[in-house]
Amino acid sequence: MSRGSLLFVAYTTLLLHLLLLLPSACSQTASITANKHDISDCNRSCGNINISSPFRLKGDSEHCGNKSFELSCEAKGNGTTPHAVLSLFSGKYYVHAINYNNFTIRLVDAGVHKIKDNYFSHPLYSLTPFNFSYYYSDDTGPYDYPDASSMSIIFLSCENPMNASDLIVERAPCISGVNNYSASNSSFSNLTAYSYFIKSNGPGSYNFGDSCKITLMVMVSPSTEEHMTSCKGIYNEIAHGFELSWLKYACTESCGSGEFCWLNSTGNGIQCSRRG
Repeated sequence: MSRGSLLFVAYTTLLLHLLLLLPSACSQTASITANKHDISDCNRSCGNINISSPFRLKGDSEHCGNKSFELSCEAKGNGTTPHAVLSLFSGKYYVHAINYNNFTIRLVDAGVHKIKDNYFSHPLYSLTPFNFSYYYSDDTGPYDYPDASSMSIIFLSCENPMNASDLIVERAPCISGVNNYSASNSSFSNLTAYSYFIKSNGPGSYNFGDSCKITLMVMVSPSTEEHMTSCKGIYNEIAHGFELSWLKYACTESCGSGEFCWLNSTGNGIQCSRRG
């Protein structure tokens, strides 16, 4: 074979090899472009709540957020206003705020809404700090209870009156404010003559006597302690909601399991420190 023929064969072989590689390279470029487009689509909103990682909305692509932080977007009130909803321990809670700087989410019981003046309806679900991993050695979910900013409210129903105190607040003024509403709402139908709030800053034992029983326990993250001195103020704080933290999850994602992690001094972001 002549020198010219050899050069022609070599050139042809090289050209065929390049042509075979070209579709693969194009496909990879297209895949990268598509992934970037999909990730940008993960940033969503529902009502006035911006939703991004680790949160996701039902129906989002699999790579969006984390399934443990899935929210739904549902109509609220008049049936047209969309609102983000978190399902938690078989309860339904409206998302009122998500703070991506300090890793907290503020929730309100779906049964709580304004009835008249400043009186609010009755929560539907019991929820206490004991539901969260803060009080347990094992992991019960992706959220923690931020004890520094939250407290429990115990709804108490009694056959006999109790003495009001700094911890015990009468509900009677607020219950009388919703008498007309209560006839058509089963959450108020079983209220006795003596109903109270008990404020609790943590786990403890209480002796209410034989005449009282706990009907509900809820969590609040008070905007100010001054509101916690009257039934009206407490109902307003229940309507303001309670905060949960996903700092533990954020720490694992950012620092790994072998490092200490905490919010930095500005409360805006995470700092890591290796153990040992």
